[in-house]
Amino acid sequence: MQCKEATSLIIPFIERELPEDKLSFFLEHIRNCKECREELEIYYTIHMYIEGIDRDWFSTYNFKGEFEKELKEANAYVRWTNIMSFFKDLITAFAIIGILIILTLQLQLWGLVG
Repeated sequence: MQCKEATSLIIPFIERELPEDKLSFFLEHIRNCKECREELEIYYTIHMYIEGIDRDWFSTYNFKGEFEKELKEANAYVRWTNIMSFFKDLITAFAIIGILIILTLQLQLWGLVG
């Protein structure tokens, strides 16, 4: 992912509207690109500051801590979806193998296969 694309995804990420298919690439880019990470942190702080005006967060709100927490949660979500995708693919593979075994056995019973 290029910096231009990553910066265009900052607001959707902050607003939790970033599509799942782009989230992993975005987080990987943010992890490796200092400039984009700093820009994300600035936008996040501004966004949360604007949200917090009505909620009187400023005496107790830890912007840096919440930013890090948000990134950790997003990374955990990506890991979880990757694990679930792996197991879905594994179950699909076992199902296909099972179907092929059953089909081979059935064809043997019918005498169509040696």
